[in-house]
Amino acid sequence: MRNSLTAFIVFCLLLACGAAVDAQIYDTLWTRSYFNGYWDTANCIQETPDHGFIMVGATWAEGESESDLNLIKTDSMGVVEWTTILGDSAVNEGGNHVLLTDDGGYLVSGQTEKWVFSGGLWVVKFNAAGDTVWTWPPDSTDYNGFCHHAVQTEDGGYAITGTNNISGYTFQAFLLRLDADGNLEWMHHYGDLSYQEGWFITEMPDSGFIVAGMDNTGFATLDDWWAFRTDKNGIMQWDSTYYMSDSYDEVRHACKVDDGIVLVGRVYAMGHVMKIDFDGQRVWSKSISKIQANESNRSICATPDGGFVVGGWLGVAGHNRDYHLIKLDEVGDTMWTYTVGGGDNDHGRYAIPTSDSGYAFIGMSTSFVNGSAMYLARIGEVPLDVPGDGTVGLPRDFELLQNYPNPFNPATTICFQTPVRAPVEVSVYDILGRRVVKLADRVMSAGRHTVQWDGDNATGTPVATGVYFYRVTVGDRVQSRSMLLLK
Repeated sequence: MRNSLTAFIVFCLLLACGAAVDAQIYDTLWTRSYFNGYWDTANCIQETPDHGFIMVGATWAEGESESDLNLIKTDSMGVVEWTTILGDSAVNEGGNHVLLTDDGGYLVSGQTEKWVFSGGLWVVKFNAAGDTVWTWPPDSTDYNGFCHHAVQTEDGGYAITGTNNISGYTFQAFLLRLDADGNLEWMHHYGDLSYQEGWFITEMPDSGFIVAGMDNTGFATLDDWWAFRTDKNGIMQWDSTYYMSDSYDEVRHACKVDDGIVLVGRVYAMGHVMKIDFDGQRVWSKSISKIQANESNRSICATPDGGFVVGGWLGVAGHNRDYHLIKLDEVGDTMWTYTVGGGDNDHGRYAIPTSDSGYAFIGMSTSFVNGSAMYLARIGEVPLDVPGDGTVGLPRDFELLQNYPNPFNPATTICFQTPVRAPVEVSVYDILGRRVVKLADRVMSAGRHTVQWDGDNATGTPVATGVYFYRVTVGDRVQSRSMLLLK
């Protein structure tokens, strides 16, 4: 059977169905909504040295005509310690990335319409209490575009990347250097006269930089993945374009590891991850989508085990989108996924590993307020291999849930829970009782599990429209449900 058609186990946590792996189960520890009355969104989160969180995005208060930059500091439980709202009430502002600085403060990269109606570059330095220290640029109409990502340099200054509208429909990626006081040292643009964006920047040991982003050279295709390296003065040393498909292929973030850069985004509507070395050569490139779904992966961070955590959103049948967390191993293979959200639109934007071996996931949600709120989910580990005696985080009994979506085409997810470690078999049968495919047959830990069926039989051939039955056996207990495949 082809690899893409092989049945696999996803280990996914939904609101009614959690994730499990052999050593631990991941569960929602708590969630928080931050709402200013009308429209709020978050784009980035970082853990602070006191194990709290700093989050940045935008807020549009009820009765206001435009949005403002919104910076929120919380304690370790998500309780707000202070909030800074910054902006001109007559124009739109917002923050895209927040960086912890060496002096205990924060640097926010974003945009403002103060000087340019369609959005202008904006960098703001805050102290530890959320007070504004300086902003850049001080006053200009020459910087139409968006700041996406920043890094503090070895000399105490800052390097920022994003996209800058040069003229008309021409946008180019940029790299700018500010000193510690926010004074511009230099700024360079990269790309031809079409459209390029920088979404990630890191400093190299030689004080040069690598930038990852997107390139639409000459508008020949929609977008391609792109990376380039510069010296310490911003002079390009190499650039590489990575053709993925004839469709819209976006890079949204990247992270640096010991021997390269790992980029994340999507190819067409499918999640994708790629590692390059420091010379721009591909090391590996993999899809991280398990079904043909509308999804967007917006962040990637290295984890202590040498793997990665990806944050974004996933299109869900029955409503719009849910937060989607993906744990990858060191070569980009999916270990487990976690999906959480309400009954409406939940856009996951940025996920990070936390110091307690869990994860923090920020974005926006319309599921829980009359409007849009910043929505923070804390995900943590609960020990497994203990009796199903009501211990927090573990199911009390064996239960098989209805598959989702249902009806479906071409793939669906089967979710069940078991209170004890036991042999598990998951199979699909046709209406005549003949087994179509065996999806799982192994020992699983206590917890909540998901298994996905892609609509193929045991030989990899797509099956016909009709009613099918899925049966889950846990130890000596068996439960079955029906599902409908519609093509």
